[in-house]
Amino acid sequence: MKLFAILVLGVILYCPAVVGCFGFPVDISHDNNTPHPNLPNAAKGDALENNTDSFGNSSSFSPNSNESKGLLLVKITVNNEGTGNKKPSDFTISIHANDPSIASFPGSSSGTEIKLGMGMYSVSESHIPGYVSSFSVDCFGGIMSVETRNCVITNTYDKNLFPSK
Repeated sequence: MKLFAILVLGVILYCPAVVGCFGFPVDISHDNNTPHPNLPNAAKGDALENNTDSFGNSSSFSPNSNESKGLLLVKITVNNEGTGNKKPSDFTISIHANDPSIASFPGSSSGTEIKLGMGMYSVSESHIPGYVSSFSVDCFGGIMSVETRNCVITNTYDKNLFPSK
């Protein structure tokens, strides 16, 4: 069975040629060497270089360029509750994602910018005894190449976590 790919909002969908894709009929009786007047250059097999659509608009795409990556800003706050002594840089942050520009780094209250490849991502942090961490909603999820997410990790010192002697 032949498959073909459709690029929809930055996501490649593979569909069986004999059925169609999401209710749209598919005519792929032409091979990549035969021009098809209704397809943009990218769909004709011209690799990932400069493409021109039927309206004369051109675009360039490279899977390794920073232009095709989303932006994640990670900020660390520390609430020492009067008795803790840690600062944001004492916490090590790890990024779990598709091709992050930085995978591990010390925390920063002003934030660290990381470029991520499109897809799912998560942020984790090294554990420091006595501190409880909470993560904002943008510390986990999916990111597209045109999106910016703001992850805020709050570390709060809790003296009750240590047993009294």
